[in-house]
Amino acid sequence: MEHFRRALELGIFNCTAYLDESAEARASGLNPLHHFLIHDWPRRLVSQANPHFIDWLDAAFPEQADHITRPDASKSPTPVRPAGPRDAREANPLVSVVIVNLNGRRHLADLFASLAEQTYRNHELILIDNDSSDDSVAHALTLCPRLRVCRVKRNVGFAEANNIAHDIAKGRLLCLLNNDTRVDAQWLNSLVTTWQSSADIAAVCSKLLFWHPFIEIRIRGLNPELRLRVSRTCLDKFHPDYVKTILRTPTDVYRDENNTEWLEFSGEFRVLLPLTGACIWLADLHSIATCDVEIKIGAQTSTRHLLSAGANQLTFEIDPIRARPRPLLNNAGSAVDDSLSEVRDIGINEFDEGQYDVPATLTAVCGCSLLVDTACLDGHPLFCAAFFAYYEDTELSIRLRRAGWRLVYAPGSVVHHRHASSSGEGSKLFRHLLQRNRLYFFLLHAEAEIKNAALATARIEFAHLATLRPTANASPAGRDDMPDAARLLMEVNDFQTRVASGRAYEREILVPRIAVYDAYWRTAGGGEHHALMFALYFSRLGPVDLIGEVDFDLQALAAAFDLNLKNCRKLIYPFVDRELTANYDIFVNSTYHSSAPSDAKHSYYVVSFPHQLNLPKRDLNEFLGSYRFLANSHYTRKWIEAYWKSDSHVVYPSVEISQSGDVSLKREKIILHVGRFFRGGHNKKQAELAVVFAELKHSGRISGEWRLVLAGRVDPQHLDYPAGIRTRHANDGVEVLNDLEHGKLTDLYTRASVYWHATGLNEDPDSNPEKFEHFGITNCEAMAAGCIPISYRVGGPGEVITHGADGYVFSNSAELAGLTVELLKACEQSDPKVETMRKAAINTAGRFSRDRFLAELASIHPAEGNAVELL
Repeated sequence: MEHFRRALELGIFNCTAYLDESAEARASGLNPLHHFLIHDWPRRLVSQANPHFIDWLDAAFPEQADHITRPDASKSPTPVRPAGPRDAREANPLVSVVIVNLNGRRHLADLFASLAEQTYRNHELILIDNDSSDDSVAHALTLCPRLRVCRVKRNVGFAEANNIAHDIAKGRLLCLLNNDTRVDAQWLNSLVTTWQSSADIAAVCSKLLFWHPFIEIRIRGLNPELRLRVSRTCLDKFHPDYVKTILRTPTDVYRDENNTEWLEFSGEFRVLLPLTGACIWLADLHSIATCDVEIKIGAQTSTRHLLSAGANQLTFEIDPIRARPRPLLNNAGSAVDDSLSEVRDIGINEFDEGQYDVPATLTAVCGCSLLVDTACLDGHPLFCAAFFAYYEDTELSIRLRRAGWRLVYAPGSVVHHRHASSSGEGSKLFRHLLQRNRLYFFLLHAEAEIKNAALATARIEFAHLATLRPTANASPAGRDDMPDAARLLMEVNDFQTRVASGRAYEREILVPRIAVYDAYWRTAGGGEHHALMFALYFSRLGPVDLIGEVDFDLQALAAAFDLNLKNCRKLIYPFVDRELTANYDIFVNSTYHSSAPSDAKHSYYVVSFPHQLNLPKRDLNEFLGSYRFLANSHYTRKWIEAYWKSDSHVVYPSVEISQSGDVSLKREKIILHVGRFFRGGHNKKQAELAVVFAELKHSGRISGEWRLVLAGRVDPQHLDYPAGIRTRHANDGVEVLNDLEHGKLTDLYTRASVYWHATGLNEDPDSNPEKFEHFGITNCEAMAAGCIPISYRVGGPGEVITHGADGYVFSNSAELAGLTVELLKACEQSDPKVETMRKAAINTAGRFSRDRFLAELASIHPAEGNAVELL
């Protein structure tokens, strides 16, 4: 903090000038310095008002300079142009691929199979499920175990579901992809390389092809005056698995007495139908008189047929080699005219013959497959949530273009799209949303004259719609599938009021913002494991920012404890204070010796051990009043009461209870100790343990076959500590193993017979209570594996171990040696009490299982009632 106060005092950073320069900073409501640190420093955006500040920061904080990231992805700003250079496009950016799903189980196998073949590998996959009832989520996780899933407990629509994805994504680049698609191998790579090609690109869309190739069928009546009919059913049944009938000529719709739908035409009838293999087509035609027709199927030679008066059924054997089906375009970018009154899919229903194989700048993009740079959103949500579905991508297009960004079409990014699988093209919902959202779009972006004319026309149409009644030969859908006029009018009027009051982009925030702060993630000790378990619990409610003051390797941290942290994000922040915590709904402080108060809605302090608070009374009261304190043991709770005069709730750390705790396993003659190697504080006394073991060996009190294995990570500043132990005891049967993988450490617990722990040995518990084991997670891990502990009695181990039942506790080195000699002899003699003690140790460890930890935390902060669940 002192560094930043000094920067302000020296005028290195001018807050007033920065606010004058940055619209985003003014709009954010953040302290100007905080805004610069969160948003501009990470992306090297030079402030014209403070041109040397980044250089000063880099010098003052060299470790953080390359790693600092922003805490609020949902408020990532647009770079201010022309103030300062545009951010460089990353060489290998993380892309968050987002799939919104509603009862789309049937589509997911094809989708995930194609995603697995992507050549661009630096991406995460996110599924936002809108309360499906078809087991989509379980099926998706089976197909793709690494998938991040957010289950929304009600259908919030395509627009808001993607907003939620923006809330939880780790990547700056979001790539939206419909669930009813499959993608070519270069799909994502082409999108990313196109975005990288120019710093003014905000969004890139793909070439969309319909799911299967198509052929064109032509039916021509040789008497142009005679009206003919073709059955809609025979067209829809042309492909058994993919119903997609695309009419290329206008027709009238007729329903007969059996409610069969017929398409009536004169002259030539043209239709596009999907074809993937040889098939037999039964064509149902109707004529009012005898006539000749000519029928051409794809590239096959046309044939002539005589129709009798009335119903006719013609049989065709279709050979795909001769019919030559071709890819059919669904979208090659979108276009909107200057008046915003016409929006269209470029290339739709055209055969793909290379006519759209050149990248192009667009006036609009399609959200079916769309890469978006979230840094260009200028603090707005990705989509206007009120749209629910349809037109939301066009609205985003106008917003981005008016902010000065380009929209680009990438023809090398190819998607195969079933099209209209969720709402059903032509369904009541489809029609309702298109009619309504077109007006929403006008209300947001059209000129007043166009907007008012559209609203007036719509209200007349709505009034007419309300008077319609079904007739015998009504539209295909009939009255029941027509949009509800009264509802349309009400929704449009309500949205008009929201636009007028500046609330058009307001949305209900369904995903809580959560952070766990630990300044020592790098050490990967028991405290960090405990903090991560809080993160895992809360990550079911929303993504968790793991806040550190210096950079750390998130993947290495997950591997160290064999934890799935896919819903956790790394955030490096040089100082944590109230202003940062106010960004969060849930803030967990797990940093030893931190006195930072919190302004989060729910604030928890996970206390490994309390420190003496030498704060002014006001600061002291703010700190103590802002948290609910969660002690890791009754020992810690006692000292919280003594030091802070505050009550706390004990939440014991957890251990993984697995099949390794098998008393029948053959044990080796190993005494194991696990703990981080460092000097000072509550160090683990590995050097003292090695001395006791060497004396036991040399005195002949224990067999020479026994080994002492000291395993643990090494504090970088104390590398000489384990090295010295290794050198001094090279001939004493002492092994020092550093930085073991989780699996190898688990194996050691399983093979070892006895576990030693001596934190606090030779220390004064009254004057230095912090130097004792506050809980002792490794004791519990050893017990869970059936390894019998002998631990120093003061601190956490004393409340875990029952002396003589599931382990032993000692008060000095002599007691440690004596208890060890007794236990090792019992092990060598296969004394039945050893097996009894191992069983008791395993049972005791069960008190500290992950399930019990999660249940305890659920009683403190229940998850019920949360609108979303992350899996």
